[in-house]
Formats: sequence, C-alpha cells, structure tokens
Amino acid sequence: MDAFLEHDCQFADFGRDALMPFTKSVASRVRATETEKLRTAVRQSVPKTPGIYGFVCGDGHLIYVGKSNSLRGRVLSYFLPNHANEKAGEIATTAREVLWEEQPSEFAALLREQKLISRWQPRFNVVGMPRRQRAAYLCLGRGPANCFYVTTKIDPKARAIEGPFNGLTRLTRVAEILNRRFQLRDCSDKNKFAFADQLTLFDDPRRPGCLRVELGTCLGPCAAACSKSAYERRTREAEDFLRGGDVQIVDELELAMRHAAERQQYELAARYREDWQLTRWITQKLLQNEQARAAYNFLYPVIGCDGRDIWYLIRSGRVEHAVQRPTTANRWRKSREEILRWAASESGLAGPYDGGANTLHIVAAWFRKNRDQLKLARPLADLPLEMPVPESLGNRAASA
Repeated sequence: MDAFLEHDCQFADFGRDALMPFTKSVASRVRATETEKLRTAVRQSVPKTPGIYGFVCGDGHLIYVGKSNSLRGRVLSYFLPNHANEKAGEIATTAREVLWEEQPSEFAALLREQKLISRWQPRFNVVGMPRRQRAAYLCLGRGPANCFYVTTKIDPKARAIEGPFNGLTRLTRVAEILNRRFQLRDCSDKNKFAFADQLTLFDDPRRPGCLRVELGTCLGPCAAACSKSAYERRTREAEDFLRGGDVQIVDELELAMRHAAERQQYELAARYREDWQLTRWITQKLLQNEQARAAYNFLYPVIGCDGRDIWYLIRSGRVEHAVQRPTTANRWRKSREEILRWAASESGLAGPYDGGANTLHIVAAWFRKNRDQLKLARPLADLPLEMPVPESLGNRAASA
C-alpha cells in the first residue's frame, strides 16, 4: 500500500521493524468499549518495560504513537483524572484499543517511534499538541529547472534533501527566500521550461509567467531567459548551501536590513529582518546536520534490558543498519563482514532501513543528551578480526 495513504486506512499492526535483527513478535493489545475498562486492562496487561505504544479509536484508525522506558506507567498516565480536559485525556477517551511492542532499549524505542509516526501519521501526534509543529523536509529538485520545495515525506526523486525540521509553514517560507536568493524558479511543475541554448522549431518569443524575471530574482527558465548551464550553476550553489549552510547569505540579509533601516525604509527593513531570522534559523540547522554527519560515523553497541543486544551502524549521522551482538567467534566473523560490507556500500535511501535519512536529528539529539554513550562507540576501522574480550564493544559481561 502506498505509504502516503497508510494513515487514512484502518490499522492492523505496527508492521515490520527494519532495525530489529531479532525475530519480531506480534504486538500485544487490549480492547474495551469503555474508558474505565480499557484502563483496567492496561494496568493488568501492559508490562513495565521499554517499548512503544499506540492508541486506536473506535473506527480502527491509529490516533497516537509514543515510546517509554516503562510502558505501563506511561500508558496509564493518559487515564489520570487531571488529564480529562487535556490532550492526554482526549486520547484516552477516544481510544478503544491499546497496542504495545516491547523494545530492548530506550534508543531502540526512540527509533521505532519515529518510524511509526512517519509511516502512519497519527493525528494526535501533531494536531493540538502544545508547542508541536508539523515536521517537513527541505528539498532541491524537480528538474529540468530545479528549485527548493517542501514536503512532509521523504521524496526519493529529490536531488538533495535535508530534515525533518519542525515548522511546515516556516520551512515553506524558507524555500521561498532561498529560491529568490539563488534565482531559482518557484512556479508550478506543470509549466514548460526552455533554456536559451536549446534549439526550437519555431522562434516564438516566450513570456515569463511572473514578475520575478524582471525583478532579477529568477533566471527565467520558463521564458528561455537563461542557458541550461547557467541554471545548473545556480542549482549546484543551492545544493552546496543545502549540504552545509552558508553564513554569507545570513550576513548579506543582515546588512541589507541595516541599510534599509538607516535609510528609514522601515517596511523594507522589516521584510529583510524576517528573511534574516528565517535564513539564520535554517543555516544553523544545516550546519548542525553537517557537524553530525562528520562526527557520527561508528558502530554503536547498545545493551538490551531483555538480553537483546543490538549493534547499530551509524554513518553520516544516520542509523543505516543493525545487527545482533555476536556471541560466538564464528558469528563475530560473519557479523564483522556484514557490517563492513554495508559500511562500504553506497549511501542512500534504498537499503535495509529506508528510514535512515530520518534519523539524523534523532542521533544528534541522543548523543547531545547522552554524551557518556559516545564512549561505547567504535570506529569501523577499529573492529578486530577476532572476537574481542568481554570488556569491549558493549558486551554484556562488561555491564554485569
């Protein structure tokens, strides 16, 4: 089924967990037609272990997904009397079913939660959440005349993509500013584009579809006002910006804002100020992503509270693969070969874990919050040929 439509369909199960190298068990669930009976069933059945949980409403739709280090306590908190008039109370009174899936660690639960929210788009995960903004991606693509655009899902056809960033409306405004700054078009993809160096059968003049060509904020591929190479050059500059940010753009906007204020052009200065604030925000985010990609390239062993220890391959700041911790010398050699083979493969959206591009912000936030966990990380070049002693690579004996 098309992933873009899954959140509109009746929910049956959480589905496959691509980052679980162990055999996946079917999600557990309790059902009740009354809120009080559902709360009682939760207290009797939900375990006190790490995992993810979901609420399903009467018409069979998944309405909320969350994660916790203690599932029972977290799910029961939705049924507290003081939450009756809050979002948690609304979720509890709407739900007729609670599902949960145990996870071996908080990190595993965090990754699983993010993937499920992205896949199912539960309405209560965004709508009405205090200070919660809808996540979106800043993309560059849609040739032959590429431009910046915003999506709420990963676009595999994009030439470059960054995110997710919180704030769909804010990010849409950023795309407008960047298209203007790099002189890229922002018109409909249905427009026919032609370049000055393309041969045509008829020498009919083309008129631009908007005033941006005359204002100098678009190269005008809709009116054959630029060559294909000139537009491609601008696209490459935009791609470089998306890969790591460019503070020069921020400085230019700040200078323009100050000059407008000095000339007492206060309305113009206010517009520059808005552009400057948004551009500074996205530049900082892009720089943080670039720093995370450079810093986080290693094998991250995580000890599971239930004996399920997982080694995560983190490359360019993204979780791209996971293997079960080997317990024998033969299994170690096979796991080592698998890890190195995957690490040497081309990076991209297609692979065992197609949500890898989503995890950059999760990985960065996780290690900012848990800096001690970086001590467990091991560069791939340091993986020994033979099975290491128990004191290394997150073996369970080291934590006993």
